[in-house]
Amino acid sequence: MKLTPEPAHTELTDLTSPEAAERLAKTCDVAAAIAGRRRHKAQHAHYKNCAATLHALSAERGALISARDMLGEWWARDKARADAAGAERDALKAELAEAKMHVSEMITAFEEHVALPDKNCSCHISPPCSDCTENDYARETLSEARAFLDRHQKGQTDD
Repeated sequence: MKLTPEPAHTELTDLTSPEAAERLAKTCDVAAAIAGRRRHKAQHAHYKNCAATLHALSAERGALISARDMLGEWWARDKARADAAGAERDALKAELAEAKMHVSEMITAFEEHVALPDKNCSCHISPPCSDCTENDYARETLSEARAFLDRHQKGQTDD
């Protein structure tokens, strides 16, 4: 079937004649065929666009899945690091508790075995005075040990 209408060789004067009806039917068939072809082309173009969109979405989905898997790996690695850091922190806390216990024991032993006289500094008269040269180091060490314990007792309650 031809898709273009044939040119009319003769002019129809009687539109109710069978010849006019036949020409009109042929023209309608040709017009319907042309419209069908155009519709088919439009549908084909639409399906091509849909296929391209699906292909692009499939590629994006693959990229998202890959990114999700990478995030899972990063999370597992970071969790392992955090767990290791937590274990290390717990070990350091245990060492600190042991050190505090030893310092406390040392302070107690020091206070029991060494009797420090009250401070009687006369450096303003003739430096260094005998009190500073004989007892200052022991007093300073004892003071620093007590300050260490005080600092860490406060830090222990903050944890």
